[in-house]
Amino acid sequence: MYIYKEKTGPWIWALRIIFSLATILTIAFIFYNSSQIGELSGGRSAAVMEFYNSQIAPLLGLPYLSHHQIRKLAHFAEYALEGFFLMLSLRVYTSRFIRHMSWPALIGLLTALGDETLQKYMPGRSSQVTDVWIDGAGLCAGMGLALLLLLLLRGLGTLIFGVKKTHFKTVEEIQAFEEEREK
Repeated sequence: MYIYKEKTGPWIWALRIIFSLATILTIAFIFYNSSQIGELSGGRSAAVMEFYNSQIAPLLGLPYLSHHQIRKLAHFAEYALEGFFLMLSLRVYTSRFIRHMSWPALIGLLTALGDETLQKYMPGRSSQVTDVWIDGAGLCAGMGLALLLLLLLRGLGTLIFGVKKTHFKTVEEIQAFEEEREK
């Protein structure tokens, strides 16, 4: 007989801490990058561009990227990482993560708006609406990747264990489920 009991095991607590911390660190990284003056930020982007164009692009046969393209890809990548960790964080707090996807989207949007607002006040930096759109696209890509991963893991669990996870709200539902399985 199954006993319905809300239980949060040590693995769930560990994953909550890990994913929440990863989300917070990603947001801190985004704001750290935004708080740098234009000269320093531009220098970092130039170093990344030089490394990519001299090492990665020739090795993989990829096209060379401009300084502008590197900066926009950095925006996209930061927010893709944030969206990914926001969705994983949401999942370890609720099993109904699809229903609550608006929360990570809202947090990501607020991060993007705060990021661009902070840049507006940094010397040598500017605030651009297009960056918020790029940030939003990255956020959606990261959330979509996490969602795909979560759904694949759910399907894999169903394939391995052969039973879809069942949620019970009352003892009667548990008893009805048990009776049905015995038939």
